[in-house]
Parts: sequence; C-alpha cells; structure tokens
Amino acid sequence: MNKVLSHFNIIRISGLVLLLLLVLVAFIKSNLAVRDIVKDASTQSLKETAEFYARTFEVKLNDQLSMLESQCRYFSDIDMTDYSLIKKTIMSTRGIGEFKRIAVANKEGMTVNYHGSTSGNIYLAEYFRSAIKTGKPRISKNIITDEDGEDVLVLAVPIIQNNQPVGVITGTFSYSILDSLFSVTSFNGKGHSEIASKEGQIIVSNKNSAYANQNIFVSISEFQKDDDSFVEKIRSDMEKNVSGFFTKKTQDASELVYYTPVGVNDWYVFSYVKSSYVADMQRSISISTYSLIAILMLVVVVNGIMFYKFQKEAADALSDVEKFAIANEQNRSCVFEYDLRSQKIKFSGNYEYVLGKIKNPIDLLALRALYVNIHEEDKTVMASIQDFFTDNEDTFSSELRFKCADGEYRWFKLSGTTVKDSISKKIEKFVGNFTNVNAQVLHEQELRYIAETDMLSGLMNKSFFQKKVSRSIASYEEGISGALFVIDLDNFKTTNDTLGHSMGDIAIRDAAQKISLIFSQKDIIGRIGGDEFCVFMRLESMNENVVAKIIMDKAATLNESLQEYYNNDVASVRISASVGIALWPQHATNFNDLFRCADNALYYVKRHGKDGNVIYSDKMKNGEEVKYG
Repeated sequence: MNKVLSHFNIIRISGLVLLLLLVLVAFIKSNLAVRDIVKDASTQSLKETAEFYARTFEVKLNDQLSMLESQCRYFSDIDMTDYSLIKKTIMSTRGIGEFKRIAVANKEGMTVNYHGSTSGNIYLAEYFRSAIKTGKPRISKNIITDEDGEDVLVLAVPIIQNNQPVGVITGTFSYSILDSLFSVTSFNGKGHSEIASKEGQIIVSNKNSAYANQNIFVSISEFQKDDDSFVEKIRSDMEKNVSGFFTKKTQDASELVYYTPVGVNDWYVFSYVKSSYVADMQRSISISTYSLIAILMLVVVVNGIMFYKFQKEAADALSDVEKFAIANEQNRSCVFEYDLRSQKIKFSGNYEYVLGKIKNPIDLLALRALYVNIHEEDKTVMASIQDFFTDNEDTFSSELRFKCADGEYRWFKLSGTTVKDSISKKIEKFVGNFTNVNAQVLHEQELRYIAETDMLSGLMNKSFFQKKVSRSIASYEEGISGALFVIDLDNFKTTNDTLGHSMGDIAIRDAAQKISLIFSQKDIIGRIGGDEFCVFMRLESMNENVVAKIIMDKAATLNESLQEYYNNDVASVRISASVGIALWPQHATNFNDLFRCADNALYYVKRHGKDGNVIYSDKMKNGEEVKYG
C-alpha cells in the first residue's frame, strides 16, 4: 500500500513540477510580450509628442505671419523710396499680435519701426534678402540678438507693388514666447523636446534654455564616434523632409529619439525619452509578474491541489497575466473582458474608483445602467461600439468623458482587441482597458486653445477663423446663404495714443464681448487684426428681403452697440465702428474673395465718414456712390 502511495506521490509531484515549469514558461513569454508592448507604446507616445509640438509651433508662427501680412496694405500704394513717407506711414499704424517690435525696411534694408526709430540696416540679413528675392514671407533661420540685446526670432513679409517686392515688414518675436510653447516636459520628467534647424542648431529646448544655439549633430556625434552614418541618415531625412527614429547614446545612458518636420524654415522637432524610462516600466511589470508566480507556487505547495485543479488555476493565471499586459500602468484605470457567449463582463484593476461598488462580473443589463455616467456629448461612442461588433472588426479605440465614483467627469480612453473563433472568425471575446487620460487630454485642449485663440479678446484668431469659415462654406447646403461682416473700430489708434495701450486693450475686450452678444453661438466670430473683427453668419432658407433686413439690422446693432466713450482724468475718446458686409454665395464662393469684397465695403465706409455700414456692390470698383448706413 505504501509503495502504491509512494508511486502515486511520485507521479503527483512529477506532474506538479511539470505543471509549474509550464506555468513559469508561460509567465516568462507573457513578460516578454509586455516588454514589447511597453516599448511600442513609448515609441508611439514619443512620435505623438513630437508631431503635436511641430503642429503647434507651425500654427503659432503662421498666425503671426498672417498678422504681418495684414499690415502690408498700409504700404501697398506709397513710394517705398521715400524714407520719410515710410516713417510717417509706419508710425500711423500700431503693434499687433505678440510681436515685441514691428518695423518696415525699404529695398536697401534701411528700417524704421512704429516708434519712429530705426532698427538698423538689415540688407545682409538672410531673411530680408530671401523675402525680397522670392516675394514670399520668411522667418529667420536661427535665434538672433536684437538691438536691445534680447534673443528674438524675426518674421519678414514682403511688400508687393506691381507684382514686385519693394520692401519688407518685419516683426521680432521674443524667445520667451517660443520657450512658453515648450514649457511642458513629458514622460515624468525623463523626456524633452527641441526644435533644430537643418544645419543642426538648436532653436528652442524645454530641457534647458542653455541648450539653445548648441548643435544637435555635434551632441549626437560625440558619443557615436564609431558610426558616422547616424548623422548622415538624419541629414538625409531632413533633406527629404521625412520623419524618423534613432537611439542616441549619452555619457551615462541612451535615449530614444523621434524627429519630424515643423513645416517652417526646414526646422525639425526632436523629441527624446530616456531608455531608463522604458526599462523602469518594464522592470515594474516584471516584478509584478514574478510576484504572481511566487504566489501561485506557494498556493500550489500549501494546498496540495490535484493536477487537474492546478491546470485550471494555471490557465486562469495565464489569462490574468495576458490582461495585465494589456492594462495601462496608470492608476485609476481598469481592465475588462467581455465574453459574448455568456454576455458577462469581468473587470480587474482599479475599477471601483471608476465604476463604484459593483458586482463583478456584471451582465449587460447592469452595464446599460452605467450608460447614464457617460457625458451627454460623448454618448455616440456607444453607437460606434455597436457598429464595431456588427462589422466584426479587430480593434477599437475611442475617448469619452465618464462620471467616476466621486461624481467628477474625467477623460478615459476605451480601447481593446477582439478574440475570434479560428474557424468562423466570429468575435468570442473582447479584451480591453479603460485608461485614465484626463491630464493628457486637458493639456492637449489647452495647447489647442492657445493655438486657435486670440488671447486678448478670447475670440478665434485669424488663421483658425479662416479655417472655420472655409469649412462652413465647403459644407454647402441647398438654400443656405451667409454674410461676412468685417468690423473696424474707428479712432482706436487715438485711444492708444491718448489714453494708453491698456485702455486700448479694454476697448478690444469690450468690443469682442458686445459682438459675441449680438450674434448667436452658431455664428463664427474672430479677431483678425489689431482692431479688426470678423463674423460669418449662416442664414437659413428664407425670403431675400427678409435676409437683407436681418443683415442690416445686425449691422445697425453693431454700429449702435460699439459706440463707446473711453476717458481718463484729462482726455476722452469716442470709439465707433465701420462695418463692411459681403454676401455668400452672391458675391463670392470662397473665403479669400468673400473677405476681399467685405474689406472693400469696409473701406468705402471709412472713406465716407466712418461709423456706418454698407453691403458690397460692384459699383464700388468704378468709384460710384452706393447707399450705406
């Protein structure tokens, strides 16, 4: 009997040892899979960071160029060889955008700014010569030092007369403003980003301001002396205007690097993350994985469960590890598995923080009860999920706001992968995670707001306004028309000169608020220059006379509401508004032509005494008089 029991125990122990070895191998393979997932996720995040900075930087600079272009109209018909006339004209304008200083240079490079002083001769400056030669806007390729000894970037826009460049308007953009666009580090402080020129000179870096004006190729070559092809490969990609990855060696570690073009001046964004960050994430998951192995082995030894029970527990443990590999490391996220056959969903991770105290697993009826916690604007996600299962797709990803157990809405990323039957290819399971991305989404929204908004008025800036109107026009519907209002504040320069720029800022904010109250939320409102505003109003299908009355009523309300007196203890200035209007699609079918018509109408009002409004007419081209209010 003892021999039989001994033989049985030998078989049992052998089976347990074999089973544990199989479980150990499974855990090791799963751990390797986790490492690949972490590395791929870090690489993708690095790419998204670089591309986001590139687009933000490009939009910011293009918006400032657009503001400079608006100033060119003051010089479109003056003698650019008459330096005193140039000086008089620039002094009659005003500063716009976020420029430190705006100046005009004639074709010989002599400059004068709107304070009436010279900024020196810029004839030899690369941006000046390029703007004159090509007739296109240019940006200085590097950070330069201005006459005040401050680091600045210079934007240059050519003044065109008779299709020929006759001078240049320049705006100096403080380095501190560029630096603010790069004020946020990434990857828990173990990542940073830089913008460099094609020659490798670092323009701006959020790692350390001392890095500016260093050469990126020198720092790469310093620790890659055995392989010159690294730098040559990067230079080749920059010549071809393509993106790329590489691993950079440093003195004590290495970094993953992604580079991508900015779209301005052949500049590139380089985003870095230390390899130690990826290794730390992998190590953390490995420790957790091997802890699970130890616990499993202890349970097996202590409880002495039979072979078949060990096999079941090993399968359950393997399933847990696979979910763990899919799960995001962030706290306040949860992992789930939806079994389409049983119609049940099992959660793991920090699901109670998100969902509250629930029975786990839950059925579809209980899941539908959680539907009310989805933000009203994001409930369409459920329809997308339904389409996903109906179309038998492989992966799903979407973002939504969800009310957590504490009653606060937070942004989550819902993503996952299907498990399909090998024969029928029908979905059997859906394994995914519900990841807290609230901080990331809010940060992206903040950067997007900065890139799209005029910070003084709170309205859309010129470039974003133009995009919104162009999209609205492109989505043409039968029976829909529209009107573009261009609004210019009369006597605004007098307000700045007499009462000070702070009072001028108050006037801009007051005007923005009044215009916003006059028009509805569906109308598109923006500030396109120093004291110029634009509104595009879409009109539903109705009688032509009714449309005309609505437009003129709006214009009259603008003239009445924007009349305001501003004063201090010694002086008072009356601000009013001149309004030019163009109709879409009657006068033009694209934004540029529509704006040109409205702008012509505006200057017709300006020439006839200001403080009025008029709808554009072809008669204006011939100098004929038209009726205006």
